[in-house]
Amino acid sequence: MDIKEPSIVDFNDTVSKAFSKIVKSGLSVIVTKEGKYYGLIDDRDIRQNAIDAGKTKCGTIAMRAPTLDTKSGVEDMCKAFFAGRFKSLAVLEKGKVAGAFTRSDLIHLILEARMLEKNRVENVMSAPAVCIDSKATIANAKALMKKHNVRRLIVTENSRLAGIISTFDMVQPKLAPKQSPLGANKANVDLQQVGSHMREETVTIEPEKPTSDAAKLMVQHNVSAVIVSDGLTPLGILTARDLFETVMKTEEKDVIYISGLDQQDRESYDAIHDEAKKILGKMQKSLQTQSLSIHVKREGRRYSIRARLQTAHAGIISASAQEWDIFSAMKAVLNEIKRMAARKKPSPLHHS
Repeated sequence: MDIKEPSIVDFNDTVSKAFSKIVKSGLSVIVTKEGKYYGLIDDRDIRQNAIDAGKTKCGTIAMRAPTLDTKSGVEDMCKAFFAGRFKSLAVLEKGKVAGAFTRSDLIHLILEARMLEKNRVENVMSAPAVCIDSKATIANAKALMKKHNVRRLIVTENSRLAGIISTFDMVQPKLAPKQSPLGANKANVDLQQVGSHMREETVTIEPEKPTSDAAKLMVQHNVSAVIVSDGLTPLGILTARDLFETVMKTEEKDVIYISGLDQQDRESYDAIHDEAKKILGKMQKSLQTQSLSIHVKREGRRYSIRARLQTAHAGIISASAQEWDIFSAMKAVLNEIKRMAARKKPSPLHHS
């Protein structure tokens, strides 16, 4: 394992210090308390908390992310990174922070192990593409991200690919107003057009290409997602987490993957898994279901859940739902998956 020098802040340091490190490195920062690992902070943790970055302590918003050790294997690392949307994770040795291991480092290891050779992009990508027009407002973009439980949108102009925008692209003006020409006021930022915040440089790939080619592009360009397109028409997106999920499917017998649960909700894992398994079983015969991924995101007191069902007959089916209760949200999204799957169910053959 090729670990990197960690970017560390103390529990009592201000969030502004953490953010400056994130902007500089592009990675999560490691939070320690009394010299021991405590958690991680990335741009989303800052964005999602209504805080004064110059006064709030890092420890109050740090997330308890999984950790790695120097002997972790590729499969274990995939599980750890798949559990959340992490850019990097802390590597511990004898209970102390020894370094950081990045998402890009893991993708490189997967490529070396040739774990993606049998898959094509179109069989792994998330589709259809979640797009927004460049003239839409940042407020529109935030609402669309929330609706689909995603952290990046493909930006289009006249239905053609124009760029990409992520939560990080939208958070920088809000947190670093003095360095940003786009203004400090959150309301003003929300009213600005997506085109003024998007990144025009995108990494694209054709749907028929091997998944390993997408992984190589991620490493080469240091990105966590590639846009799948047919010329200038976006078809979908393939993320690093899709790669990790692909490896997990190859190495494990379980076909249900749950990620995003925080410490408070992890006790619900078995109940969520059982309910998903029950619904998956009902669709197995008609659609030849292959796997089901469920990502949970807590937004204040509400839960936003995105599910992705991979089938032999209907390809990948994605849906999302929001409810006040985690089980209500989970049942809602699984029922929506079930309804969508029923519409794609192959028609029985009729003989005259």
